[in-house]
Amino acid sequence: KDLFAGSPGLIAALTDMNLIDEYQLCFIPVILGSGLILFQNISHKVDLKLFKTKTFKNGAVIHYYKRLEN
Repeated sequence: KDLFAGSPGLIAALTDMNLIDEYQLCFIPVILGSGLILFQNISHKVDLKLFKTKTFKNGAVIHYYKRLEN
């Protein structure tokens, strides 16, 4: 089953346990100057491969990444 996580703490915990197979990162073309750091507490390097993108009319882009096995 699919599980969607948006909390930086939950994403860090699931990443450290190697429980995330796919990352979907949405980039919105606005610079805010502050906010939460999504991957701040990851304890190890995670290699990803981009396999798909989706672009929206407002300029937002979703990048779909698969986790590479080490």
